[in-house]
Amino acid sequence: MKPEVISRLEEIENVHIGNSTHVTAAERITWNSKETTAGAQSKVNAVQANVDILEETVGAHQAEDATDAHLGKNIGLEDTAGNFTSEEVEGALAELAARPQKDVDNGRYQAQFGFDGTEIHVNTVVDSQGKVTIPNSQLISQDLYPSSDTASSAQAVGARLLAGFFSSLTLSVSAIQIYIPIVNTPSGLCTLGLYDETTSTLVGTVSITPTSAVWNTFTFSSPVSIVNTHVYQIRINYDSGNLNVGRTSSDVLANTYEIISSTTWGIITNYTANDLAMRITTNMNYVTGTVTKTITHSDLKKHGNLKWTQATPVNTSVVCDVIDVVDGTNVANSQVTDNTYQTGFYGSNYCAGKFTVLAKTSKVKAKVKIYKNGTLPNDAEVHIYSDSSGVPSASIGSGTISKATITTTPTIFEVPITLLTPLVAGQVYYVVLKTVGGDGSNYYLWRVQNNLSPNGNSLRYNGSSWSADTQLSTWFNIDAVATLLKSNVTSIADLSDIDPTVYPSIQERWTLSRNSVSDASPTVSEPSVTWEGGSEVIQPTKIMSADYVNSSTVQNQYYTAVDVTNGKGKITRISANLPGGNNHSSSISVRVTIDGSVFNLQNSALTTNPSRGISARSATSTSYDGTAFIDWVGDVYFKNSFKVEVVNKTTSATVNIAVDYALV
Repeated sequence: MKPEVISRLEEIENVHIGNSTHVTAAERITWNSKETTAGAQSKVNAVQANVDILEETVGAHQAEDATDAHLGKNIGLEDTAGNFTSEEVEGALAELAARPQKDVDNGRYQAQFGFDGTEIHVNTVVDSQGKVTIPNSQLISQDLYPSSDTASSAQAVGARLLAGFFSSLTLSVSAIQIYIPIVNTPSGLCTLGLYDETTSTLVGTVSITPTSAVWNTFTFSSPVSIVNTHVYQIRINYDSGNLNVGRTSSDVLANTYEIISSTTWGIITNYTANDLAMRITTNMNYVTGTVTKTITHSDLKKHGNLKWTQATPVNTSVVCDVIDVVDGTNVANSQVTDNTYQTGFYGSNYCAGKFTVLAKTSKVKAKVKIYKNGTLPNDAEVHIYSDSSGVPSASIGSGTISKATITTTPTIFEVPITLLTPLVAGQVYYVVLKTVGGDGSNYYLWRVQNNLSPNGNSLRYNGSSWSADTQLSTWFNIDAVATLLKSNVTSIADLSDIDPTVYPSIQERWTLSRNSVSDASPTVSEPSVTWEGGSEVIQPTKIMSADYVNSSTVQNQYYTAVDVTNGKGKITRISANLPGGNNHSSSISVRVTIDGSVFNLQNSALTTNPSRGISARSATSTSYDGTAFIDWVGDVYFKNSFKVEVVNKTTSATVNIAVDYALV
């Protein structure tokens, strides 16, 4: 047997007979002392004792009267924010119950919905579903037809459309409608032609058999291209009997008037005070447009949220900005007529024009009409100065006009001015013009109106003091420039960080864009804005209503439907209409006065002076058998008084109005 095998067998034998080759004697002693039966039993007994104590404690708690153990008064409250005086739950609940309820329908938290009544559209329209879109077409209309003129075999009727009647974005005309109240011989043909007077070209013609007492549509076989700088004529000929063509005896549409001629359109007689009743469908090159919603709260503590729905098909976008005022809103103007008089400024000789601010703003653009004499030393400076005791005090903002742009011809210049402090409505300020250097032969001239004593606005500075020239008024205009408060916000936008004391009136402006007219339009709809009013809580409970009917109203006279004084509550609905059978081609209007603030709801125009979140959802029919109506729904709260009046702005007619409201 090999030696290594013998060695391995000996190792195995030693293990079996108790030798310490793998376990030493010391290790055996430790191993055998790990645990004894008595020791293990002692540990088990200790664990059992602990379990018995726990069962006894839990059982005792379960045996208690739980209605006492879990009462709110026995549960402590950890109020780290210090919102309650009580230190237990039941007391805190009692404090909550004692506080005034502040839900969204009690007058403190209010909301306004929709675009209606307060919006300003630029190249956008509201479609039949209430969505703002960029239109591919636009209707130019004059819908009044209380009178008419006759087209016959001896006479033709039409309209002249002057340069500028069509927008520069007008691509073409696809159809023209005229209103025909009476056709004596309906079997005859009526021919409408569109004539380009600038190029002496008949660019489109359509013939139809007319129908009485309706709008008659003349659709061109293909759209007629338009150049907006050209003059056009609408020519209406009738080949048999008499055809009455509707018109109004007032100038409603700009850059157009009625014309009458022989059937060959030789000598044309102009009737500049008349407008033809017509509707012209134009195809537009609109790829971008805006809608702006103005929010004016008469009782504002904090702005809330702005929410809306939008759709952006491929190649389109919608951007929403929050601004404080519409760009171009007039803040002040000199209200003078430009003439051949002027006042000069150079060196230490300044000129100024005094004005009172119409609306608060922090950025403006000033328009001044200036020119030069001789060689100008430096650029012209246009400043806005504050007032001190009736004279200019200190500059609060300025801009410059490059001397290189000034000629000897009086020219209007527009200068952006960022103000150090906002202009405050009702306060007096000055437009100050000055420059560095120059002399009696080289200076600027500012256009003025003369002989206005004692009401002139002009002042002069001679290097040491100001003096008024009450016979002169300088020519200027101050327009507001929108202050961007938030840019490219998304729904739901938080407006609570806009300072309500600085910006009590804000505007939301949505810009819709697409790559080309072949792209579908993006849409904006369902806008809403919330705000928190003053601390006073209004909880009206007395439901009231007022119904007013007058079958013999006088045109343009207001009639009171309801007048509440010395009361508080809310208005929930205003509904007014001119029933069928009247000519509604003008409008019906409702004047609402809430706590002294006045605004109007109209069915044919935008609401003016919106107050406390009111807007009108309205529609109108201009045919004789239609119904013109205004229907406004929503909760608007009043603290002292409200009054609702209605006026018929067309002819003597029946008016109906209903007002639902509730009082405290």
